[in-house]
Amino acid sequence: MKAMIWACACVVACALLLTGCSTTPKSAEKQAQLTTRSEDAIQMAKKADPGLQKFFDTAAGYAVFPSVGKGAAGVGAAYGRGEVFEGGKLAGYATLTQASIGLALGGQKYTELIFFETKAALDRFQSGSFAFAARSPPSP
Repeated sequence: MKAMIWACACVVACALLLTGCSTTPKSAEKQAQLTTRSEDAIQMAKKADPGLQKFFDTAAGYAVFPSVGKGAAGVGAAYGRGEVFEGGKLAGYATLTQASIGLALGGQKYTELIFFETKAALDRFQSGSFAFAARSPPSP
């Protein structure tokens, strides 16, 4: 059973890696749609938490993923396409991918903002050699 789970996880991970290779939307229309969704996501985030403005003002750069879809049925995956900004100006596009295994069932959609405190962190992200990992702490 464990071998089957690992095999499924590898297939999902490979599929996500392949879809993540092309970060630029394929047409000018899709680029414009992503820009509109990113702008809307930024405005909604600032409205929900006005304190975010200081991060936009002081960050070396930031990435906006206006819509990340996540789903799982034992094996999980997440995907989102976003825009990367440097000095408040569009610097490029990025994809967010995730694969997981374990006890999980369901789906969700969310927006993700990632702020880069330094130019070095932004450069590392733009080079493609950047990974995040986060999880909730164990319950006491």
